[in-house]
Amino acid sequence: MVQLVVVTCLSLAAKVEETEVPLLLDFQVMETKYVFEPKMIQRMELLVLSALKWKMHPVTPLSFVDHIVRRLGLMNHVHC
Repeated sequence: MVQLVVVTCLSLAAKVEETEVPLLLDFQVMETKYVFEPKMIQRMELLVLSALKWKMHPVTPLSFVDHIVRRLGLMNHVHC
């Protein structure tokens, strides 16, 4: 079960970070007892996402721009 969660988390991380998502088989080791069907990984992805309440938005420097602008009192000076 742990191996399935590991493969699932790698898959989810790749979907968030990578521009080209690898195949699900690329995340798995060659030992046959730890090779999972893509459907099983997809089901586990939904379970992990549900447990995380779908909070998968990666934090980047841009995530803090709005907060910094407000803290510095620059909101009135910003023109779009």
